[in-house]
Amino acid sequence: MTPLNDLPPGAAFARVLMDVVAAIERAGAAAPPAPELLQLLLQAYAGSGRSDLAGPLEAALTAALDHHRDEQPLVARAAWLVLFVQACAITDDPRMRDAVADLASLVSADRAAADVEPASAAADACLRAAAVVGPRPLVADAVDALEALVTRVYRPGTALAALEAHTALAAALLTAFGATGRIPYAMLADELMQTARRCWWDDASGAFTGTVDADAGALRVVHRLAALQRDGSYRQSAVVSDRVDYLADAGRLLTRLEARLPFASALSSARFGLALLERHAAGFR
Repeated sequence: MTPLNDLPPGAAFARVLMDVVAAIERAGAAAPPAPELLQLLLQAYAGSGRSDLAGPLEAALTAALDHHRDEQPLVARAAWLVLFVQACAITDDPRMRDAVADLASLVSADRAAADVEPASAAADACLRAAAVVGPRPLVADAVDALEALVTRVYRPGTALAALEAHTALAAALLTAFGATGRIPYAMLADELMQTARRCWWDDASGAFTGTVDADAGALRVVHRLAALQRDGSYRQSAVVSDRVDYLADAGRLLTRLEARLPFASALSSARFGLALLERHAAGFR
């Protein structure tokens, strides 16, 4: 999460946060909004301490706790799991830890036969959940599942079905690298995004040729790769290609997405806002 009293400056983040808060307030307490909306609100509150965000956040988290076991797609359950992991960083409410343990079990059980995006999201979420419920056996099982997924779906240099599949799998591999320190995971994430760039990047527009949601998801991964690209210790240990300047790509993609504001949905706003938070936290300007 971003440090307290430190949020991205500028009109873009203010706009997406306004859209997300309005959507959460419209949803009310009957059912929680999409988990990405709450992730953005939670991180904005943690990064600012703004009292006007506390009420909507508390009400929405309570609704989320009441409904997190509802039948829903695996990718949504994985996003709820990430949300509750993040919530555990700012509250000692035991219900949050219970929800993390519960969802980690559900997500782990459902990921084996899933397609690339939900299976990647599930592995990523379980790796993050280890910070709350402990690394054993969660990390080992998630890494095993991720390696099996890569073996099943990826051939070096060959594109997967969609940009979203590349970004989801690359994101999970980067999280696995953070959890284990195994450099091949980060290098494979780099390879996946270079392949995605060859297939979907449009130099004229400075963006991938995806939707707002797909480009916002890609922006988050590109920021993480840009951080590795400038990490001297990582560069000494890994095979790093200089053919792609990830930070420059992130800047072009950010400009392209900002030009499309306001977005058609609050969910798109939340996904873009999360990318802005991660960019700011990484120190990119």
